[in-house]
Amino acid sequence: MRKKTFPLLVLVFMLAASPACAENLWDGGKVIVSVTSRTLSFEIRSFTLGKASCYGVEILMDDPGRQITKATALWRQGLGSAGSLAKDVPGCMLAINASGYVSPTYSWVPESYPGTNEDYFYTPLGSVTVTHGRVYRYMRDVPYYGLTLEEDGLHLCNGEASADVIGRNVKETWSFYEQCPLIMDGKSLLPEDWTFAHAKASRNIICKTGEGRYFVLIVTSQHGLTLFDCISYLLREIEPVWAYNLDGGPSTALYCRTDPDGEWLSVYPNRQHNVDIMAFTE
Repeated sequence: MRKKTFPLLVLVFMLAASPACAENLWDGGKVIVSVTSRTLSFEIRSFTLGKASCYGVEILMDDPGRQITKATALWRQGLGSAGSLAKDVPGCMLAINASGYVSPTYSWVPESYPGTNEDYFYTPLGSVTVTHGRVYRYMRDVPYYGLTLEEDGLHLCNGEASADVIGRNVKETWSFYEQCPLIMDGKSLLPEDWTFAHAKASRNIICKTGEGRYFVLIVTSQHGLTLFDCISYLLREIEPVWAYNLDGGPSTALYCRTDPDGEWLSVYPNRQHNVDIMAFTE
């Protein structure tokens, strides 16, 4: 049994009556944290799926294009703690780890990437990397598989031309393996022959469920669920517009706070450092 870093009590913080406050689409599990403000509401629930311990996070924002952002470790210089990265984001209330990355320990890169593996150490996977509007990587001839943040919020790209992504002047990108787009238009995209998808592991999956509305599935058991298990659950219970598999395993992280100036709660602290996080702000 993993040790909790805070008591398993329902933590509720009401900042103000809010247009972001709406009836939850998902009511599974036990409420651990519930926060509502003028522009943001989120609720974290713990539940069990199969024999795996999980968290479900429902998030509703007035302006996701503004309220979602990224914090990242220094390009090609190392990795960072998800909790520490979250503290550097003004107004951040909720944070999860995000992109997969290349390092001396995780040195694999796709054959389509030019150069050597070492060229990508301490950078995220993905043929396009944009942080706060600045382009750090652009592989013109390599399709992009990942998430983009645009004026209206997050978008899922499944093999989109990198030039098209760059041409939209996206604000942020997050990426992992090319097979990580999981669901589009109510159907699974997951390749049946992908060995990685059949392993039981900790998982971190984000879904879009509506306008300004997202759902995050965090599987915390180290030998938790396969991606096929996760997709089956999401299609059955959440019915997302799309779903994307962010980095999981020991990188999995979930942090939040109930006050913009309050202490951070390590709901599920990562066991190894990350290259970036996805942050949800006031």
